[in-house]
Amino acid sequence: MSDDKKLVGTKEFAEIMGWTPNKVASYLSMVRKGKLKADFPRPIQRLACGAIWEREDVVEYKKKREGQKID
Repeated sequence: MSDDKKLVGTKEFAEIMGWTPNKVASYLSMVRKGKLKADFPRPIQRLACGAIWEREDVVEYKKKREGQKID
């Protein structure tokens, strides 16, 4: 994946985080249900193909999680 991409979908989100796309979908579902902290990046758009995020938001989320040693 090229670092110059500004938008990412579920697959790219998962790659950045080292997760599976299913884990991203699960986290997104928990956010919608209010069962997950608000620091999970909110998608900037939802399309027929799925949620879309700003790449920078996902990278920042990963840095924050790594700093907290969570998973």
